[in-house]
Amino acid sequence: MKKLILILTFCISCAQTDETIITPTEINYTIEKIHETDYVPWSIEFIDKNTFLYTERRGKMFKVYNGESIEIENIPDVFLKNQGGLLDIEYGEELTTSSLHWGCRLQFNNDGYLFFTIGDRGNRNKNPQNIALDGGKVYRINEDGTIPNDNPFVNESGAKKAIFSYGHRNPQGMFKHPLTGEIWTNEHGPRGGDEINIISSGKNYGWPKITYGINYSGTTITNDKDLPGMEQPLYYWVPSIAPSGFEYLNSKKYYDWNGSILVGSLKYMYLERLVLDQNNNVKYREKVAENIGRVRDVKISPDGFIYLAVDNKGIFKIVP
Repeated sequence: MKKLILILTFCISCAQTDETIITPTEINYTIEKIHETDYVPWSIEFIDKNTFLYTERRGKMFKVYNGESIEIENIPDVFLKNQGGLLDIEYGEELTTSSLHWGCRLQFNNDGYLFFTIGDRGNRNKNPQNIALDGGKVYRINEDGTIPNDNPFVNESGAKKAIFSYGHRNPQGMFKHPLTGEIWTNEHGPRGGDEINIISSGKNYGWPKITYGINYSGTTITNDKDLPGMEQPLYYWVPSIAPSGFEYLNSKKYYDWNGSILVGSLKYMYLERLVLDQNNNVKYREKVAENIGRVRDVKISPDGFIYLAVDNKGIFKIVP
């Protein structure tokens, strides 16, 4: 029997191209509001094509069936402050008092392992590069919470055994690629340097030793963009778009969109559609649902439609 798994965390050569984002002159879709909320809907998870669950960061969860919502009762208390609260959920068979850089996305892979992200918790010089500490990591566990015996650091003394990769800043988007089974993440950079990464066992993704971003104040974090033993992002954004929800569109509902990468932008308040070539280089960027608001999550329903969770507005469906 399937069950719901929640993580309430209290708590993250390069293929960037010269492609600029396009505002299409012709819009071949409409946007339908499915459910309204004045709060922050952080995650959507479909049960079937007519039913989904969603969380609000304030610590509430709802079930929506054919547009009607029911609040799920007896949700555990959460630490609600700034970026912290009730975050991602995953439907399928886990501190500190810092309120920054939670990361917090969950995804099962094809082998039944649960991957989840935790950001650097606002302590970039301590956590991301130290595998003896949590924070700034992607983790992999069995669905019963135990540690897989082939995790990359399971036999290393002092290491956190659940770590799968490290050197991350704040990964707020994650999906399983439906064709390859790979786990992809996006993560907030500082000022510039938001990234897309394909996650591999034991790899170091560099933060903060290498980055394409700078401090919010405009000062330099590091002059290094690459170093031996550290992975380059598949793609990076300059300027930052503040990416959140992340999804691969494996659907023929939308004309010529199948195979696109979808990324919610918190900063610019649109859904970004990226088209990649066979070598995973971004060759086209497009704004979808421009000015809809801060897109917190994007999910594809079982029948192939795009759903968006938008801060302080609600859940929307993109109808071709």
